[in-house]
Amino acid sequence: MSRKNKNLINLVDAKELLEAYGFEVIEFRSYQFRIKPEESDCIFDWYHTTGTLTKIKDGATIGVGKFPRAEQVAIFINKNL
Repeated sequence: MSRKNKNLINLVDAKELLEAYGFEVIEFRSYQFRIKPEESDCIFDWYHTTGTLTKIKDGATIGVGKFPRAEQVAIFINKNL
């Protein structure tokens, strides 16, 4: 995505939504949320400016898809734990 097409979201609303799904959410950088599901040893990084979601497990990082909205991220994580 070019800078012109940057995914703009309300960060407060997105964080609250992810927390409502039971995730611990840390604003890791200005463009990144680190999401820790309670029942899993996986960590997810969501780069909300591009919509990219990555999964970190056992020291390996794997790209899992593009999700421009926080609700899409939460649903994906719940289905794939």
